[in-house]
Amino acid sequence: MKVVTHSPEETEEFGRKLGLKLKGDELIALYGELGSGKTVLVRGIIKGAGCKDVEVKSPSFIWVVEYECRFKVFHVDLYKGEMDFPLLWDYLRVPGVVVIEWADRVVEYLPGGRIDIFLEIVGENERVIEMKVVPLTGAS
Repeated sequence: MKVVTHSPEETEEFGRKLGLKLKGDELIALYGELGSGKTVLVRGIIKGAGCKDVEVKSPSFIWVVEYECRFKVFHVDLYKGEMDFPLLWDYLRVPGVVVIEWADRVVEYLPGGRIDIFLEIVGENERVIEMKVVPLTGAS
């Protein structure tokens, strides 16, 4: 699936619609350069998951922020480097949704059955968002 958004609000709305569809056991890996809208998309996912009045910021300096929505949402940000893998593996095994920004830094460790989302800057406010489901038996 590929869509083009024309503003941060549209990118957030795409995330909100995705968040509404989540069951609570998904792994979402986000890819895109700095400023491509990964955190904006996560904000929408968290709103769609049922957290309406929370401030969503990129957890670059603390690695993970946990949100209590309809289910737990773990927002992981690997911008500052690769997280300690055993700790990341612990988050991948707990009930809830795990959303990883800068997933390219650990993609070789991620299991199949995840949702990969690629964000590409194509204009000042325009983004191409491509979403793919990675099969359980495959890697990216």
